[in-house]
Amino acid sequence: MQLLLWRHAEANDHKNDLKRHLTPKGFQQAEKMSKWIKKHFSDEHTVWVSEAFRTQETASFLKHKPLIKPHLNPSSPVNIILNDILDNIFSENIIIVGHQPWIGSLTAYLIYVNYNRHINIPIYWPFKRASIWWLEIKQDNQNSFYTKVKANLTPNLLD
Repeated sequence: MQLLLWRHAEANDHKNDLKRHLTPKGFQQAEKMSKWIKKHFSDEHTVWVSEAFRTQETASFLKHKPLIKPHLNPSSPVNIILNDILDNIFSENIIIVGHQPWIGSLTAYLIYVNYNRHINIPIYWPFKRASIWWLEIKQDNQNSFYTKVKANLTPNLLD
């Protein structure tokens, strides 16, 4: 499975967190990253977004219509998201456009589980706006999974 974790691009403030829209800079960031994703990531994938406008706008530059998943909202517990990924781990490639803090915690968990199978999920890991972590997840002989980092990019690296 190829898993691309993409934090939403820069967004405006709004009293209702789910109604925050991308700023002009955020739209530029999303467009720049989506061009790289379309060039390098598999065309055979599903896109998951939260109910937040900013994740949907970030994903709007991709070819595929996203699936809106409420459990990807900003305050969601990372273990629910992890279970959804693991339920799909060997059936499809997924792009998830998400939020801090769970997207950083999820990335850290998926990478560090290779080295310490007893790691606690609530790790905080910085994850810049509009940046991506592309992970390849495979199954080993003991029916466990391991993760390989394929890429980590921010929009500034594409200038």
